[in-house]
Amino acid sequence: MPTTTSLLVSIKGLDDGVQKTLLTSFQSLQQNGINFELNIRNLKVAHLVVIDDDDECGKAALNDVRDGQVKLLLSSKRKLGKNTVTIPKPVDPLRLEHVLRKIYHLMYHQINADIPDKLTITHH
Repeated sequence: MPTTTSLLVSIKGLDDGVQKTLLTSFQSLQQNGINFELNIRNLKVAHLVVIDDDDECGKAALNDVRDGQVKLLLSSKRKLGKNTVTIPKPVDPLRLEHVLRKIYHLMYHQINADIPDKLTITHH
């Protein structure tokens, strides 16, 4: 599957170790043509928001996330909700990479929906 754009990702409440694991997963997936762009500051424009749900800053960020955004929660407790995926802590790097790959593939058409050369207009 050729990649034409990146999955925009914001993070909130992740400690340095988890951030490093996340970046390593991004690099590994990028070698397979799956691109991620990390945008730490702006939760509103991200396709995917990665949040440490056990962190106070992360919990507060859940209020700022749009309904349609996919939320990847790193949590000691399983959480259910619309567009929500929970990975138990401590974060297993292989599981994180697998989940990111699945999220990317599930969102691929949404990510590329605004690219004009993907649109086909038929005249009758």
